Order: sequence, then C-alpha cells, then structure tokens
Amino acid sequence: YTVTPCRIVDTRDSSPLVDGVPIDIVFRDNCGIPPTALAVAANLTVTQPSLPGYLSVHPPGIASPGTSVVHFATGKTRAAMTIVKLSDGGGGDARFLATVPTGGTVHVIVDVSGYFE
Repeated sequence: YTVTPCRIVDTRDSSPLVDGVPIDIVFRDNCGIPPTALAVAANLTVTQPSLPGYLSVHPPGIASPGTSVVHFATGKTRAAMTIVKLSDGGGGDARFLATVPTGGTVHVIVDVSGYFE
C-alpha cells in the first residue's frame, strides 16, 4: 500500500548515530503506517559521516544479519530505497545500526512511501 511520502526520522534534528550504538525507530501508527503493517518501503539517507562505514537495519530482538543497506564515504551523502521488516512483537519498530570505525558518527534520514501487510 502506498502512503503520502513522510519523514519518520531525521537525526540532524538531534544526535547522529554512533558506531555500534543501535537505535530503534517506530513505524506503526506514524505517517499513515497502520498497526497491521509487517514491513515498510523506505528511503534511507545517510549524511555527514565522520568516517567511511555502513548502515544496517533489522527487526529488534534478532541478531544483526551483518548486511548493509547503504555504504558511505567520509563526508558523503548517500541514499538507498529498501524494504524494512518490522518487529513481530507489535511495536512496529526496526533497529538501525551504524558501523563507523573508531566511534565515528553519521546522521540518518528515513522517509516512508508505503507498507506491506
């Protein structure tokens, strides 16, 4: 199902992701994503990385799959469209984990355009 494109999170308004420190982002009941959604279509943008690295996304409660959604170089902005599986526990969230060596940081912007039931 499509929704009007909507920004779920923009860490430029707060603090960037730090190497190895996950954040959980709630999708359900935001931006027109219903409680019944199992996954979302999202554009993930990384910007202002302090070092090269990558961003991975997965449901909380499971081990990181070790795969990347988007790789980035120092100071470069990159974006990738992806399908994000949401948690099964009803929270409707997904875990975002930046890997930026030696405590580096990166800002993340997440825009949704649809969902799957």
